[in-house]
Amino acid sequence: MSTMPMGSVSIVTALVFMGVLGAALLLAAAFMPAGDTSRRLRKRIEQTRRTGRPELRPAGPAAPASVRREQQRSWLTPVSRQLQSLMPRADTLGERLARAGLAIGVVDLVVYCILGGIAVALAIQWLWHPPVVLSACAGIVAASGLPHLYLNVRIASRTRRFVALLPDAIDLIVRGVRSGLPVAEAINAIGEEMAEPVGATFREVTGNLRLGMTMDEALWSAARKLQIQEFKFFVISLSIQQETGGNLAEILQNLSQMIRRREQVKLKIKAMSSEARASAMIIGSLPFIMTVVIYFVNPNYIMQLFTDPRGWLLVAGGLTSMTLGLAVIAKMVRFEI
Repeated sequence: MSTMPMGSVSIVTALVFMGVLGAALLLAAAFMPAGDTSRRLRKRIEQTRRTGRPELRPAGPAAPASVRREQQRSWLTPVSRQLQSLMPRADTLGERLARAGLAIGVVDLVVYCILGGIAVALAIQWLWHPPVVLSACAGIVAASGLPHLYLNVRIASRTRRFVALLPDAIDLIVRGVRSGLPVAEAINAIGEEMAEPVGATFREVTGNLRLGMTMDEALWSAARKLQIQEFKFFVISLSIQQETGGNLAEILQNLSQMIRRREQVKLKIKAMSSEARASAMIIGSLPFIMTVVIYFVNPNYIMQLFTDPRGWLLVAGGLTSMTLGLAVIAKMVRFEI
């Protein structure tokens, strides 16, 4: 029966202690009092009054702003703003969370990543006893790479659903405009009748309109959050029509047809590149499948690859080459339209 070296045991014990201490501090921060609620409420009321009365607004360049109450989505609310101010590019990460449709705060995500990285490092150290440096590197990769990969998958999935529903939403505006409804009422109908994520986006636009934003400001605010090209086409079409005039129903109907044609072209490209993507999936999964098969047939034979330092170098080289190859294949089958 193999035993861990004393140095590794001490390192693992220190990591466990750090993880437990960090979790205790985070739980303690979560149960801290929420601060002066009445002061924040008075500040919000004052902002609402200034929005409704232009003469009470402070002097300076006008900028579109929403006075809605900020969603307190972080379970570290008492300290989340202080911690977020110390983080680099926290706004960018917050935008990615909003695009992914995740109702968590930036600080929460960072905390989960740190705890997940510590858990991965401890699990690898406990199961295979590699050098502490390799376990730490694996924990860092898990804490930094996997969350971003998950966010990319969520954003891509939500974008596909949005683009698939956007032509139907535009057709609803066209029918409303032709029946005599104003554009704002048609947008409100989309927010009430369309499924997510289109419904949530247009409900946000309707809320901003009720708070005093212009149509152009509310639409561009939503476009900056979504970062979806098709929705920007929609916003540009409405903006140009408001400035120059024209048949809005015809403009939006042509836009809806154009978005559907773009989706058809994307599906054709996906069908034509299916062979290359299938080859990439087979080649990428084959080493892992064979590793599992060999482990069940002769575990002592395959475990030498994970217990010998030379095996660690071979595994690292193999994973690196596979990652580069899959990245090249993914780049070859991805086309921008």
